[in-house]
Amino acid sequence: MGKEQNTLAYTLKRCKKYNNDTFQMFAKGCNYCSKYGNGKIYSISGTSDKYPSMMTIPEDLVIGRCPHCDRAISFGVHFPELEDLDKPLSNSEVKQLERPRGKTMANNSLITLNCPNCGSQLEVNSTEMKTNCKYCGTQILIKDFITERRIDKNDKIKALEDLVNNAANNGDYAKAYKYSEDICKLDSSNENLVKMNLFGFMAGKIDFNSSLLDDLYSFSPDEHRSYLSRILGAVNTRKQNELDKALKIANEQRRRTEAAQINNKYTPVIFQINTEINKMKQKRCKCGHMLEYNENVCPNCGMNYGDYQTELTRIKKEKNKKMVKLGIIIGVPVVIAIVVFAFVYNANLVNNINTAIDSKNYSKAEQLIDGYQEANPTRTDVYELYADLYLAENNPEKAIEKLEEGVRRVSSSGKKDLQNKIDAIKQEYNLE
Repeated sequence: MGKEQNTLAYTLKRCKKYNNDTFQMFAKGCNYCSKYGNGKIYSISGTSDKYPSMMTIPEDLVIGRCPHCDRAISFGVHFPELEDLDKPLSNSEVKQLERPRGKTMANNSLITLNCPNCGSQLEVNSTEMKTNCKYCGTQILIKDFITERRIDKNDKIKALEDLVNNAANNGDYAKAYKYSEDICKLDSSNENLVKMNLFGFMAGKIDFNSSLLDDLYSFSPDEHRSYLSRILGAVNTRKQNELDKALKIANEQRRRTEAAQINNKYTPVIFQINTEINKMKQKRCKCGHMLEYNENVCPNCGMNYGDYQTELTRIKKEKNKKMVKLGIIIGVPVVIAIVVFAFVYNANLVNNINTAIDSKNYSKAEQLIDGYQEANPTRTDVYELYADLYLAENNPEKAIEKLEEGVRRVSSSGKKDLQNKIDAIKQEYNLE
């Protein structure tokens, strides 16, 4: 069977030249491209009962390279006259065959289409790239009509995707769900079905289940984070709307019960979504490069992220040890200084109080003792100073009253000293 490998555009031109309606596709790559291009024959017009239409070739293969294995794909003119030969013709024999074929127009290359401008029905050669309407003169790209169904489908999906994105960005998830359903009717791929279910949940059409979050791992990390953010926002909005409705209930008991049920309903869902959001956060490498949640080795510097985290933990521990040492070095002298200062201050204060009592400046002495008691309400010597002051004023009853207050307030070791002083005053002044 004669064949000439080339691009599809060049092969279509040759088919036109030789008034041929069929061509062959050749691919020696993966199962995907070999399925369509292992010498398979296609009809340009799609009118052949024997060969499939060229419209059945996937769009990603007609460009001449397989998107899966990256192997080149070639095309060649097919001559039905050569199918029954025992061996291929020589080049000179092929040329002799091509000459008479170029003189006549094959009827099976004619197709019928309608002018997109005036609607008139036209009969054109399917091997032509373009033609003009003989009624209104509009230029028509014939290849667009040959692949009309395919182009229409892709255009519709693209238009619906734009509508989905606009509706989702405006928070109208009910419309986004409706448009997603329309997309799935045209293309029920796993990705489209996942998106439809996500918008269905956000619109309140589908109940929450963990599989909704699991399905997000089929998307890119950026898309994954974007959908998680949208889901969380939709859940919070729905929760708030239900709480607002519950607050309008007149009966307080019913209102509280309804609010509690709403919180119990949404709290675990929000917790699960937030857990996923934290899991999807990017990680910063030592070199500053941001790693995705599933990346353990930095593509920029080659460092293992686990090793980097171990190093950070070690550095943090060492830093804490240094801070503890520094605290001890600085803190101990400071504490000692504070204790010494307090001791000297209290000693000077007690000395000033005794001086004021000896000089009979009782008002000043009482003022100093009051300040001393405010700062040290549980010290034994505070109440002993009060007793000395009131005894100097010849007021043993008041001295005993202050000492009894001290018995109630000081620690057990000081209570005995104060009680002994009370007993001594009572004995000295014959008080019962």
